Amino acid sequence: MDVIASKHPESSGFDNLEDWVGTTIQFHIEPLIEGECKLHFTHKGLTQALECFDACNNGWIHYLNSLKDYAVDQEGEPYTDNSEDNIIR
Repeated sequence: MDVIASKHPESSGFDNLEDWVGTTIQFHIEPLIEGECKLHFTHKGLTQALECFDACNNGWIHYLNSLKDYAVDQEGEPYTDNSEDNIIR
C-alpha cells in the first residue's frame, strides 16, 4: 500500500468546519507481527457537545472501516464528489 501526503479537511470537500476549529486528527501505526499493524485513530476535541458530533463520528466509522476493507481486500468505499453518497443514515 502506498502512503500519500494528507489533505487538510478544508481542502477535502467539507463546507463548514467551524466545529473542527481547535480539534486535531491523529493516526498512529503500531507494528505487530511481521506484515501486520494496528492503526490507532483519535479525533481530539471531537465531543458530544459539538453540533457535528454524530455526523463526524458516523463518518469516521464509515471511512475507517473502508480503509480496513481496502487494506485487507483492496476494496473500500472512498469519498466521492457526490455528497449524498457520503451521508451515514
